[in-house]
Amino acid sequence: MERAGYAPSVLSGFARSHPPHQLASQLSATQWQLAAIFALSLAAFGGALLLLRGYGNPARWLKITAITLFTFAILLGSAAVFSLRVYSPINDARAVIVWHDTTLRSIPTEADTAQKTTPLAAGTVAIVNHTFVPGAWSRLSFPNGQTGWLRQEDLVALWK
Repeated sequence: MERAGYAPSVLSGFARSHPPHQLASQLSATQWQLAAIFALSLAAFGGALLLLRGYGNPARWLKITAITLFTFAILLGSAAVFSLRVYSPINDARAVIVWHDTTLRSIPTEADTAQKTTPLAAGTVAIVNHTFVPGAWSRLSFPNGQTGWLRQEDLVALWK
């Protein structure tokens, strides 16, 4: 980002080490997804222990273990969901960044046809949801609902 001269807003927090981004940067987006699944598994196991205690097993350690597992699952799950929100929209494997100023087009052609064009700033992050003539044009989708076409050479994939 230092060499490019711009910093996408979704990435600049990671470079500046803001507190929410510090937590999120402890694991990758994929690892946070796995942590969320693990938290759900712990909560399910804790629930099974409570059911076991409720239906006849009087062991006190079951209740203590179940409450401990639920507490840990809630903390881990909350951290995972929060961190995934911090990563959004770059946690998608199809995320790309526009590496220089260019023009977003309503149809995949540079011909002088009646089409809507929108200037697109360098550093814009979007999701590629369709390609036309593989390797030539990519259809981008933005968080605000806007879509459009851009040449693939103007894009850099965030994940490989």
